[in-house]
Amino acid sequence: MRGILPAFANPAAQDNSIKQIAGLSDGSVTVDDLAKAFFDNRLGYVGERSLDETVKAIKEKADAAIVKDRNKKE
Repeated sequence: MRGILPAFANPAAQDNSIKQIAGLSDGSVTVDDLAKAFFDNRLGYVGERSLDETVKAIKEKADAAIVKDRNKKE
């Protein structure tokens, strides 16, 4: 469902998007299902980071995954 879910900065837009997605699903998911999936997913919210901090964190995780994968193969 491309282009339906806007940035999560506007609560009204969030609510409207969730309702629209639920409507397009023809009853296969409810507004409550979507709200739980997006907002109550127990993934945790870590706050905002700068772009540099985000890129650094992603690189560190990728590097660690590469090292772990290499160690498995040896």
